[in-house]
Amino acid sequence: MRMEVDVAGVRVVIVPVIRGLVSERSRVRDAVAEVRPLVIGLSISPEDLAAVRAGPGGDPGPLGSEEEAYVAGLSLFSEVEKPLGCFVEGIAVADRLGIPVHPLDMDDEAFSSAYMEAVSAWEFIRSGARASRIHRWRPRADSPEAFVLAWDARVNRSRGLRALQRRREDHIALRIREMAGGHGPVLALVELERAKGVVDRVRG
Repeated sequence: MRMEVDVAGVRVVIVPVIRGLVSERSRVRDAVAEVRPLVIGLSISPEDLAAVRAGPGGDPGPLGSEEEAYVAGLSLFSEVEKPLGCFVEGIAVADRLGIPVHPLDMDDEAFSSAYMEAVSAWEFIRSGARASRIHRWRPRADSPEAFVLAWDARVNRSRGLRALQRRREDHIALRIREMAGGHGPVLALVELERAKGVVDRVRG
């Protein structure tokens, strides 16, 4: 479901995407074709964008253990690939059409700083213990969308991690508003689990 926001007269279309779902690649292509944006934003970090561009075949590198568990769970519903696949497609389409692409998420340094401020030492220890058990967890979900939202609630269940994700949403929303300071339309591909919070902040 696409969401549209008017930012100072500029049309902003935010498309929630499910990381790792192969079928999202066609949704990304369709969104670009229909919106015809002058600029595209992706809810990934500058480092991830650089890695996708530098990696062979758009491969950002090996998965971490939590990402492996996420992909394994998502594969119960449909064909999957590495979580950045939908963003890889967005970059490829934009490059073919000559559309500028901007990362919307925090860079690694800013994320590390935000993490240390939001997550206590005790929460960090507990999140590490939960991560070691996440491979055995399966949510009650009947669709990829339900799985992703249940997964997000599970891995970000502590107060500090929830606060961290809110800070990411604040940052992504600010970057979208900055992009809309030029000419539109603007297309933003935002991971499903962060999309509602981002839209609320862009509108706010």
